[in-house]
Amino acid sequence: MATNLTSGVTATAQVLINGAFDLLGVKDPWETLEPESVNDARRRLNFLIDRWATQRLTMSSTSRFVLPLVANQMTYTIGEDVTADFNQPRPTVIDNAGLLLGNTTPPVERPIPVISDDAYAAIVVKTLSNPLFSYVYYNATSPLGQIVLWPVPNTSANSLVLYVPLALLQFPDLVTEFILPMGAADALEYNLALRLAAPYGKVAPPDVVAMAREALVDFKRLHVDPPELAVDVALQPYHRGMYNIVTDTGAG
Repeated sequence: MATNLTSGVTATAQVLINGAFDLLGVKDPWETLEPESVNDARRRLNFLIDRWATQRLTMSSTSRFVLPLVANQMTYTIGEDVTADFNQPRPTVIDNAGLLLGNTTPPVERPIPVISDDAYAAIVVKTLSNPLFSYVYYNATSPLGQIVLWPVPNTSANSLVLYVPLALLQFPDLVTEFILPMGAADALEYNLALRLAAPYGKVAPPDVVAMAREALVDFKRLHVDPPELAVDVALQPYHRGMYNIVTDTGAG
């Protein structure tokens, strides 16, 4: 699971905007921008962050949420709204899910697959009920996402666990300070410069274009989870599926 990597770089929208305009040569470092230009640049900065929210590798952290269930309720809404079943940021995607069993010591969390649209569509009896759900289906509708549990849990004794990647926060104003994840400040400043170039009649210098691409690649690289090595059971001499890489023998 990815963790929140912070660089200790604190930035405001004003700082990033000034840096982006400096890179383009729109203003000299000692000059002050017109308020209209600054507000327009903040809008474009937030549009950039919003677009990055569609890309899994620009999400720098993953949060674990434990959510209560209601007996015989199949569908739950999620989003920042008091009317939502789960009032919290609406996920773009859900990385992993779990079923947290109630009244167990120590707590037992059972991993649950998050299935695709096709997999959910293939379920014939969608209203089947059971104390334990086996699948989680997420439909990222807007403004509230929809979480569907199957089979429908007929008890509220257990909880749903979600592992949700978090996108960068948008800047609500020019002066709010954020501690940005490692590599984010550089990537934001240089890529904002590319966005501002055409509206302000500038051509981004080649070194700015190259740095924008390099900074974004470096930022994304931090959030790549190495794949787990797997070997088809049919190719293993030990058909119980376990292998000890140290002793070159089957395990278990």
